[in-house]
Amino acid sequence: YPETHGIIGNYFFDHHDKSWFSPKNSTQTKWWGAEPVWVTAEKQGRRTFVTSWPGSAAEIQNTRPSKYFDYDPAATIMERIDVASGWIRSEKPPSLIMVYIDEPDRSGHR
Repeated sequence: YPETHGIIGNYFFDHHDKSWFSPKNSTQTKWWGAEPVWVTAEKQGRRTFVTSWPGSAAEIQNTRPSKYFDYDPAATIMERIDVASGWIRSEKPPSLIMVYIDEPDRSGHR
């Protein structure tokens, strides 16, 4: 519930430094305290490809995915899956592929 977690419409307030998180500043490292799975994999020498996943464009613990695409609200689910399929068929496929599918989140914000 919003009164418990404080997230409303992909925005929340950091009481410590009095700043707001929004999708526009989501690449700032300060918002990503937990270690994402792609960071763990990269630290173990694995190649990771991430498309449209929240936080994947941010440098977290001095690490980014081997390849990533920023979130594009105009990209369809099939376009994102096609990108991932190309990665799977590449000469050096990654150990981890993550594709963000924005439904039902997108519809919920309308």
